Amino acid sequence: MASPSEPILLRAILALQSALQGISKAGGYHYDVKATSVALEPVALQTIPTSELPYFIVGLVEEGLSLTARSYQGARYVKDVWSFPLVARVDADGADPLRKIRAGINLIADVEKAVHVDLSLGNLVIDTRLEPLANETTVTFGNQNQVYVKQLVSVRLNPRPLGQMG
Repeated sequence: MASPSEPILLRAILALQSALQGISKAGGYHYDVKATSVALEPVALQTIPTSELPYFIVGLVEEGLSLTARSYQGARYVKDVWSFPLVARVDADGADPLRKIRAGINLIADVEKAVHVDLSLGNLVIDTRLEPLANETTVTFGNQNQVYVKQLVSVRLNPRPLGQMG
């Protein structure tokens, strides 16, 4: 967990990481996520051992973070919207012909449920949204049983004085 002196955006990303780490079957989700299986640094998802799946990367993939909107609120206050991709991999074992699409949809459902537990990420942001990514959330299928999910996340920061991201 980041200290209150850290920038709000970093604290929001760490809060999102924590929300994803809370995904568990006991909590009504489809999957159990290990705390070590939600990364903030890019890794090659196809090389992650199956024992670590599902595995998530938050924010720092090829597109990185982007300031997607800024509105000025008067008196040198700004309200920013930051967007970043969330990518994940899960494997779909078995012979069921629907196993891959089911695994991808279940993973998307788990992400949505985890994010919507606290849209303000501990009162750090106005809200958190799962946005369309190029007009769609993508579910792609890799070799054998691999399923990849990519979802765009946006956070709307509370209005703040210009020059005070922290």
